[in-house]
Amino acid sequence: MTGEPAGPLDAGALRAFVADLESISPRQGRFERSLRLVIRAWRRLVAWHLEVVVHAPLPERDGVPGAGSIVVAAPHRAWVEPFLLLAAWPSGAARLVWLADGRTITRSWWRRRLLPRAGVLPIDPSVGGPRAYATLAAAACARGFALAVFPEVGPPSPPDKPRRISPGFAYLALRAGAPVIPVIVGGTHRIVRGSRFSLDILPAIEVRGTSDPFTPRARVEAHALAHRFDELVASTLPGRTAAADAAAPERARWRWLATLFH
Repeated sequence: MTGEPAGPLDAGALRAFVADLESISPRQGRFERSLRLVIRAWRRLVAWHLEVVVHAPLPERDGVPGAGSIVVAAPHRAWVEPFLLLAAWPSGAARLVWLADGRTITRSWWRRRLLPRAGVLPIDPSVGGPRAYATLAAAACARGFALAVFPEVGPPSPPDKPRRISPGFAYLALRAGAPVIPVIVGGTHRIVRGSRFSLDILPAIEVRGTSDPFTPRARVEAHALAHRFDELVASTLPGRTAAADAAAPERARWRWLATLFH
């Protein structure tokens, strides 16, 4: 086993990720508890402050908050946002699993070994099409997981604006009939020692399911849902960005934190 990059995602690697997902429970366990302890210790080390605002209770299924939902978070500027979401996600809620770029999460041996056990599912247009991934997402929601998606695409954006919001998450939600939980992450445009971040968990958006989210009518619904999420980000992010800038440390120390896992 070496530190050399692994090959691109292929059908076999995708099956391995899916098999690992099928082997874990949709309820949080020792892994999440341990990871929260590590994140808490890391935050103390680098003097990060995280403000979490939950605007409404998470939707429940069978008494489990967040079960069968799709958690849509933006902006996603660096490696830190998934860890902030993990830190803020209630310990009694459903286990988070993740859709992520296949090229990124399979480019080294340790990612291929660790990330499947963390409930990460790779997305690669060359391995399975939109319908296959919509079916996979629906299966994860049906099992009771909370599926986390970062929907931005395109070039970098100013600190108070997200990148373009792709409607891909909306197709997944329509196929699964899953409520969408919007999450707005603030302050990650400046990752140094002493940074202040925020995370707003907004009221869930109910979604009516359909067996085929790619019909003309469903496509209109998907784009409307993506537009609604974009509006939520636009109304929340500027204030959070301004607050983070106002509380920023005078000296930008440890700038290497921004590219720690690059």
